[in-house]
Amino acid sequence: MTVEKENLSQTFDLETEFGVDLSSEPRLRQEIGQAIIDRIRERCLNDNQDIWGRPLKSYDKSYVESDEFKDFGKSAGDINMQLTGDMLGGLESSDTPNSVTVSLESGQTPKGYRHQAGDKIKQRAWFGMSKKEMDKIRDEFSSDIERVKNQQQSERERQRSALDLVTAQLFQESQEQAFNDLLTVSFPDLTLDDLV
Repeated sequence: MTVEKENLSQTFDLETEFGVDLSSEPRLRQEIGQAIIDRIRERCLNDNQDIWGRPLKSYDKSYVESDEFKDFGKSAGDINMQLTGDMLGGLESSDTPNSVTVSLESGQTPKGYRHQAGDKIKQRAWFGMSKKEMDKIRDEFSSDIERVKNQQQSERERQRSALDLVTAQLFQESQEQAFNDLLTVSFPDLTLDDLV
């Protein structure tokens, strides 16, 4: 996970996480990225928990007493990482053939970093996914992953059958050539037509 003032992101190697090559599955990679974002939002907004499943640290007293806090109808007991919704709404994902990266859009990164790192406010490790959470994501996509594995297995079997056929043809041709060479050396005046 990258936690910097300019960049808050986490990249997931999909073949490592799911045990299958998803390079030919752009839709599935995008769905996985969205599921990660949804889990982060759910954990913060509904569960009031950090990445490790611990309750998010309480708001500072000065923040609870601020007009902004009151204007947005916040509750001191509902620590959910949301005032305007811009920060959690700024989560986005991108993918490459072998990975999914979840990040916070640049306009929200300073705010997200302050919470994540505890820079001038209480640290609330809200961003990213733990191994336990990734296990749940993996379970959520188990039927899709099984489908891809089966497709890849079928493709390997098809390629293996095609290779076996080519190998058999080459073997047969090499046997015929060897027989012709032997016939030519042993009986130079005899042709294959003479034997038939």
